[in-house]
Amino acid sequence: MKGRTKPKGIALWMVLMMLCVTVQPAMAWGGLTHYSIDRDADKDSYEELSAANAPDAFLIGDRDLYDFVHSEISPYILYGPLGIPLIFVADNDAQERWGTGWMTHITADRSAHGHSTYYPGDDCYYEAAGGDYFVSAFGGDVLSLWFHEGYCPSNVIVHQYQLEDAFELYDSMHSTNYADDYDPDQYVADYTALIAITVADQTAIIAGGTTLLQWAYDAYHEEYDTYYPQAVEDVEDLDSYGSSRLSLPLYGSLVSLNVSDTEEEHATMVKIKMEVGRRLIDEGLLIPHEEFDAETGAVTVSIEQTVGNEELVKAYKQYLGESIERYTGEKATFLEAIDDKRRVTIDDIERDHPDLYQKLTEKGLIDETGELVEKRPHDR
Repeated sequence: MKGRTKPKGIALWMVLMMLCVTVQPAMAWGGLTHYSIDRDADKDSYEELSAANAPDAFLIGDRDLYDFVHSEISPYILYGPLGIPLIFVADNDAQERWGTGWMTHITADRSAHGHSTYYPGDDCYYEAAGGDYFVSAFGGDVLSLWFHEGYCPSNVIVHQYQLEDAFELYDSMHSTNYADDYDPDQYVADYTALIAITVADQTAIIAGGTTLLQWAYDAYHEEYDTYYPQAVEDVEDLDSYGSSRLSLPLYGSLVSLNVSDTEEEHATMVKIKMEVGRRLIDEGLLIPHEEFDAETGAVTVSIEQTVGNEELVKAYKQYLGESIERYTGEKATFLEAIDDKRRVTIDDIERDHPDLYQKLTEKGLIDETGELVEKRPHDR
C-alpha cells in the first residue's frame, strides 16, 4: 500500500452531507439476488462476486460489527462506512475489486429496505412486498435464479486480513474500536456457513421447479420487477460516484457516524440461515474446502455437496423450519411453497398465467418437450 495514491473526485457537497448524519438500519436482498445484481451491473469479476455477500457474515460472531458495516453514512452515499477504507488498504487490483464487491452489497440493499433519500419510507422492495423479510427475500431469490443470473459462484475468495486492515484504518480515523472485536479466522468460518446456506437455497429453488417459480411469481414479481432494476442501476453507479474516488483524508476528517441497530427481523433471519448453513456442514451434507494463500493470507472457499438434491433439500427444510420456530415462535409458512405436493406444470402456467408463460418462453426456459429447462449455472 505504501506509495499508492488513491484517486479523488467525488463532489464536495456529497461528502459534506455525511456530517452529523445518523446511520440508518438495513434490510436486504437474498444472497442469490446479490450475485444476480452484480452480474447484471457488470460487477462480475471473481473478486467482486466473492464479496457480494461478505458484509452479512458477522451475525453469528459479532452483532455490533454486522450493524456497523450495514450502516448508512448518508442518504446520498449508499455503500456504507467500510467501503472506502477497504479500497484504500487494498494492496493490489484484486483486493480493490474485492472491496468494490463489498460495496455492491450495501449499495444494492438500499432499494430493498429504503431508509435513504433515494428510497424513503415505504418506497422499497421489502415494504412493497408486504414487510416479511424472509419470505420476500426468498421469493426474490427464486426470480433471480430463473430470470437473471442468481446462482452461486463455484468458489469464493475471502480477504479477511484486508478487512482487518480496513477496520483498523477506520478506528484510527474515528477513535472507535471495531478492529478489537474482529477475528479474521472466525470471519472465514462464518462466511463459509453463509456460502453453505446459499448453496442450499439454490438447490431448493431448482428442486422446487415450476411449482416454486409460480408461487414466487404470483407473490412478488411486480415488486421485484420494480426494485430489482433500481438495485442494478445503483450498483452500476458505483463507477461514477463511489469506489475509490473519495479521498480518504477528506472522508476521515468529515464523517461523523452515529450507528443505530439494524432491523431485528432481518438480523434474526440472517443469523438463522447462517446457523442452518453451519448445521448442514456439521452433519456432513455440505463439506467446505479451504485453500490458504500464504503470500496474501486470503482463503479460497468452495462447498462440496455429499448427498443428492432430494436429501439435501429435505434436511434444509427441516433445519430451517426448526430454527425459525425456535427463534420466532412461529411456523415457517413459506416452506409450504417448497413442500407443495401439487405439481404445477408448464401447461398449468400457460393456461392460468399466460404472462409468466410468455416470460419463460422469451428466456428460453421451456425445452422442446414442454418442460422447464434444468438450469445449470456456469462457473462464474
